[in-house]
Amino acid sequence: MIEPISKIEDVTIVINSCDDYSDVWPVLFNSFKKFWPDCPYKIVINAETKSYKFDGFFISNVKKEQLNKSSDWGARLINTLNGIDTQFIFMIFDDYILDAPIDNNQLARFIGILKSNIHIAVIYFYNSDNDEHSEYSGLCEIKGDADYKLNSAPGIWRKDRLLK
Repeated sequence: MIEPISKIEDVTIVINSCDDYSDVWPVLFNSFKKFWPDCPYKIVINAETKSYKFDGFFISNVKKEQLNKSSDWGARLINTLNGIDTQFIFMIFDDYILDAPIDNNQLARFIGILKSNIHIAVIYFYNSDNDEHSEYSGLCEIKGDADYKLNSAPGIWRKDRLLK
C-alpha cells in the first residue's frame, strides 16, 4: 500500500503544559534545537497565559479570549485543539525532553499512514509488551483489550479522535 505524503500544513505540535511549569520550556526547546533543528511544524503551548519564544521555531499560545474562564486542564486542552486548524496533532508534555534526533521523513511516513487508514486514531512513540505487529513496517497495533490503550505517551493523533 502506498502511503500519501504529508505536508507541513497537516500537523501542529501541541505541548501540554501550564504557567507554573514554564521553567522547563527552555530545557525542552534546547532539546528541540539539538535534536530537531529542522522541525517544520507549528508549535502551540497549551498553558494558561504565558507565552514563549525560541529562535528558529514558530511557537504560539491559544489566545486568552479562546479559553474558557475555567483553568481546568481538560477544558483548556479542548479549547486549544479547537483553535488548531490541522488534521493531526503531535502531542507531547512539557517534560518529554528529546534525547535523540527526530527524523522528519519517518514522521511524514507516520502521517501518511494515518491519512491512509481512518481507523487509526494515534501513532504513539513508545514500545509496549501489549503490542502486536501491524501491517505497517516498524509499527505495532494496540489491541482493544490491551492495558494502557489510551495514554499520555508522545504521539501523532487524528485531531477529531483526540477531541472525542
